[in-house]
Amino acid sequence: MEIITVFQDYKTSLKGYEEHFDNILSFKEILGSQNCILEVNGDIRISKYIGTLVRGNTCLQVVPKIYATGVNVPKIDEFKKSLDFVYRLLYWSGFLGFKSIENSFVSENDNNLIEIIIRIFIDQFLKLHKRNIYREYVSHEEDMLFVKGKILFNQSIMKQVQKSGNLVVLYDDLSINNIINRIIKTTIQKLLFITSNSENKKLLRLGLGYLDEVELISLHMELFDRIIFNRMNKEYEPLINLAKILFYKKQPGISAGKSQTISFVVPLNLLFENFFLTVLKSVYSNSHKVLFQKGQYLAKDISGTNRFQIKPDFVIINGNNTETILDTKFKNPYDKDGNISISSSDIYQMCTYALSFQCQKIYLVYPLFVGQQRKKVLEQYIIKRDNIEILLTIIQIDITKENLKEIISETRKSLEVSEHMYILK
Repeated sequence: MEIITVFQDYKTSLKGYEEHFDNILSFKEILGSQNCILEVNGDIRISKYIGTLVRGNTCLQVVPKIYATGVNVPKIDEFKKSLDFVYRLLYWSGFLGFKSIENSFVSENDNNLIEIIIRIFIDQFLKLHKRNIYREYVSHEEDMLFVKGKILFNQSIMKQVQKSGNLVVLYDDLSINNIINRIIKTTIQKLLFITSNSENKKLLRLGLGYLDEVELISLHMELFDRIIFNRMNKEYEPLINLAKILFYKKQPGISAGKSQTISFVVPLNLLFENFFLTVLKSVYSNSHKVLFQKGQYLAKDISGTNRFQIKPDFVIINGNNTETILDTKFKNPYDKDGNISISSSDIYQMCTYALSFQCQKIYLVYPLFVGQQRKKVLEQYIIKRDNIEILLTIIQIDITKENLKEIISETRKSLEVSEHMYILK
């Protein structure tokens, strides 16, 4: 399988990969044609999403650009650093829903995200299966010479015409051959076809061996929708959700695509938001309430119907008051000359949030890229409207740190320092 890695939202030449163009063009069905543009000259640009897509012998990896403009580093090293960053954010933000896998495996496969996802899937299944083999009651309808369960009289009468003495009965049996295990076995078999990692192959075959009595099943969306999770099977929900993402791309804004394609793709901004939500919950602990994408309407029409809903990324509530609003933007706050450059549309958006929620402290949060000097606060602006003074603060989060506690600590300091700077003014 050929691994092709590109930076999200950057044009990349695919000269020499022409044999993969048909497979790459099929990814439009998942990402959307506006987010996957392959030009006649072989240049490709993937917008909005990061992750990995596999079809046939093609594996397309899309990673975020985390090095600042002007920082010179070999492309292979930059790809590895970016993939490592993606894995950490997936884990910290809760997108994977699992505990971290061994760092040694991530290090060995830091140029191949799909192998990491495969290892996560099979590792979690093996742990669950060894701890508690999942069985559930499955209904069976059979011809029998004795009564078991419930007699189906109409069917039995019809059968006796053909075969005297037989009864058609319906009974429940505690079985390993249930819908959850069938989905898992089918997923394992499909992953076995695409992995090239010898340890992954060994573990996947081990998983198939554990599910030897389980039948394969055709994966479709209605099948996943039929599963009802309860206290008996709740621990399998993250595993089934991961299978759903791999084959049916059930993420916001992502279309279904073809079932022959295996993918794990996530909107980059959404991933950054969920990661920062984890950070904020630790920063504010129990002293405040952190609301994620709390909606509020701007206006009503003449019939009294609410219109124009706005959703800040984060609203911090202290008692009954909206104390702080924060919005994340995964983009570089500096221009090519090294000057802070915040778009007017972002400023207008934050002002709308502040006035609608009657909040005087608002923050724009950007990532700190490799090669940029970290400052606790990039800039502050005072906005006066209708006798209300709004403080807009620009901060950056060091996304390349490998220690989440350090990121939380630095974020807390940035928020504290920004208020202190304003008081001093």
